[in-house]
Amino acid sequence: MANYTGSSLFVIPRPIAYKNGVNAGRTITGSGITLAQKDSWIQIISNATGVTQDLTLQSPKNGLTYWIVNGSGSTGNVAVKIASGTALANLAADASVFVASDGSDWYAIANG
Repeated sequence: MANYTGSSLFVIPRPIAYKNGVNAGRTITGSGITLAQKDSWIQIISNATGVTQDLTLQSPKNGLTYWIVNGSGSTGNVAVKIASGTALANLAADASVFVASDGSDWYAIANG
């Protein structure tokens, strides 16, 4: 849980641009993929296999987040899972999920 100092809020007077923040060309195949801390914050996945493929999140790290999208041309779902194999979301084409970690687990914050 956050322990803020009560100081004034930090105000950003312009939009935030994340360097290499969007990966729009990642294709998932029969072996699935595992996201790592170095991967882009936004992942737009293409699954053209016709069957559900796994996208596994790395071990939880406090504050780490990803926005994961199963692209519009996908013919198979993307199952977003934690390392133990527990599913957080099953994404059909054009669906997305925002996931966040508190350092001990992953949570699906917005799914649809």
